[in-house]
Amino acid sequence: MNPCEECPIEDKIYECCGRFPDSGASVYLKLDDSRRILACPYLNSKGLCTIYESRPLGCRSHFCSQYSSYRQIAREYPDVVSNWEKDE
Repeated sequence: MNPCEECPIEDKIYECCGRFPDSGASVYLKLDDSRRILACPYLNSKGLCTIYESRPLGCRSHFCSQYSSYRQIAREYPDVVSNWEKDE
């Protein structure tokens, strides 16, 4: 499970995906529910990164506390996390 897939779009925009880190560019993104928000040009309408495999260093080095919490839980409770991943 990638916690970014479950992260609400509003949290992504505030925390990490409000602009493209290399250029600072942002565009109006039309969401599936017809809202429009300013976001990184590489997000799709579901809020997922379309260049994830080749994302820039600014994105790769971003510290996300939600992701860190997930990794900590995975270390402390590996059986619970593996059950979460099986449910998907």
